[in-house]
Amino acid sequence: MFPQCKSCSKKISLSWFLTAFKWTKYCCVNCGSKHEFTTRHGYIAGMSGAATAFFYPIKESSILYSPLLFLLVVFTALVLSSLIPGQHRLVVTEESVKP
Repeated sequence: MFPQCKSCSKKISLSWFLTAFKWTKYCCVNCGSKHEFTTRHGYIAGMSGAATAFFYPIKESSILYSPLLFLLVVFTALVLSSLIPGQHRLVVTEESVKP
């Protein structure tokens, strides 16, 4: 399940989800609600980075190009990390709470 907006269920931009810093907020294009990362996202990003650092040196002779192997490992780690739910939440502001 790729990340979706908690309000309108529209898919969230994968570029924000995979490359943004922890403090960056995302504004939904469809409904305008804002999302922020949870601490789970930081843990998952750290584990993805550790997996990339661990599996990158382990290369077989079938892949001769080191940059190609690096991109393959990074792509796999990022896609798998985006499938884990609970990495973002809606931002609660004073404007959204007003009656």
